[in-house]
Amino acid sequence: MQWSRAIAKAGEIEELDPGNTIPWQSWFLPLLTWGVFLLACWLLMVGVGLVLLPEWRDHERLPFPLLGVLRRICDPPLHPARAKSTRRLSKSTRATITSTRLPTA
Repeated sequence: MQWSRAIAKAGEIEELDPGNTIPWQSWFLPLLTWGVFLLACWLLMVGVGLVLLPEWRDHERLPFPLLGVLRRICDPPLHPARAKSTRRLSKSTRATITSTRLPTA
């Protein structure tokens, strides 16, 4: 490529001499080329995501693992009788809570 030869001719690949500045005019074309390429890749990735996400989200049976916990918390119980039984504490749980509240001598 033309720009790589120009940089190599200038001898600026290894390092700059003390007091010299970065030759931005030599780097403009490579930076612009890579910038356009990376922008195109990013736009392609976003576009594919926008096309595939609605289908995957609405029709596939793949779970969102973190949402499962929130969904169980927010959903109403399936059976009202079962909801009452889950609110009651077992004897061992009551004993544990009571024993942690006892003062120690």
